[in-house]
Amino acid sequence: MLSPRRSAQLGLLAACSLILASVALLGWTASIPPCPEGIGQPPAEFTLQDTDGHPQSFQATDGKVQILYFWSIRQTSCHAANKAMADLYEKVDHTQVRILGIHAPTADTADAVAVQAALDGLNFPILMDHNGDVTRLYHATDLPAICVVGTAGLVRSFGAFCPKGINTSKISPAQLEAQIKLLIHESKGDSNTTQALANASGQPK
Repeated sequence: MLSPRRSAQLGLLAACSLILASVALLGWTASIPPCPEGIGQPPAEFTLQDTDGHPQSFQATDGKVQILYFWSIRQTSCHAANKAMADLYEKVDHTQVRILGIHAPTADTADAVAVQAALDGLNFPILMDHNGDVTRLYHATDLPAICVVGTAGLVRSFGAFCPKGINTSKISPAQLEAQIKLLIHESKGDSNTTQALANASGQPK
C-alpha cells in the first residue's frame, strides 16, 4: 500500500502529464495572439491572401480608421449587409478609412467568393480565412460582424452588424458611419468625441 506522501507525488505527476498532453494537443494556438477582449485594446495583426491570391496584411496602426468586416457567402443575412458595406465604402474618404473584408471559412473557392463580392458591389479587398484562424481569433461567431479600429490602433467597437438597423444589440450602418466620422475628428485632436463615440458604437448597454 502506498504511503500518503507517495500517493500525493503520483497524483501530482499524473496531473502534470495531463497538462503537458493538453498543451501539446492545443499547441497550434500558441502562436496566435489573444483576441481583443474589449474596447480600448489593440487588435491582433494578421496576413491573409485576397481572392486573387495576393497576401494582404492588417496592421493596427496605419494611421487610418479601419473596419474589419467578417462575412460568408453561406450566410444569407450577409448579402444585405454586403450591400450596406458597399454603400458605406463609396461614401468614406479612402485616405482616412480602410475596409477589409474577411471571408469566414467555408468550402467555397476564392473565385466563388470573388464572384459574390462583385455581385454585391464589394470593391474593397476580400481576404480568405481558409482555416478560420482569424475568424476564431476575433470571436466573429455571429455573422456578419465588424471590428472598428481607431487611428491609434485600438479597438473602438466590435459586434454583429445589422444592415436593416432594427436590432438594438447590433451595430447598424448609420451607427457605423457616425462612428467613423467621430473617429476621424478624434484623430484630428477633437477631445469632445468620447461620449459621442460611446453612443454611436452600437455596443449593448
